[in-house]
Amino acid sequence: MTITYAKETYADIIEDIKPLLETHWQEVANYKDKVPLKPDFSKYQLLEKNKALVIVACRDKEKLIGYSIFFLSRHLHYTTCLVASNDVLFLTKAFRKGRAGIKLIQESERLLKNMGVNRVIWHIKPKNNFSPILIRMGYIQEEIIMGKFLGD
Repeated sequence: MTITYAKETYADIIEDIKPLLETHWQEVANYKDKVPLKPDFSKYQLLEKNKALVIVACRDKEKLIGYSIFFLSRHLHYTTCLVASNDVLFLTKAFRKGRAGIKLIQESERLLKNMGVNRVIWHIKPKNNFSPILIRMGYIQEEIIMGKFLGD
């Protein structure tokens, strides 16, 4: 097993990500019976073109086994702060027992820091709560986000 972590472009990774999306969605999505999985791939491309998207791939040899995707933006209240907000974090179940997930987070941090990011934000679903890992890595709980489906 040779696991690597690297920043990749949308064009390089999108076809490898697509087969993992359904598994990821099934595992974490709220409101699956009301909101189907339908990513706006053109928006991801546009974000990358505007230097507002970072994709970190986790591969076992050449096979994609995980990914961490971030949106980059200047904070509206603190314009000197470049924020990386995690969109998705996924690691194939077979690789969750070891340190691959922690290394994916660490490598994401390293790459983001090298890009000038000042702050990283992770969104954590209660049913897949990895906050104890982040706390051990120096993170703090900053906010709690609540949601409610208002559609039909």
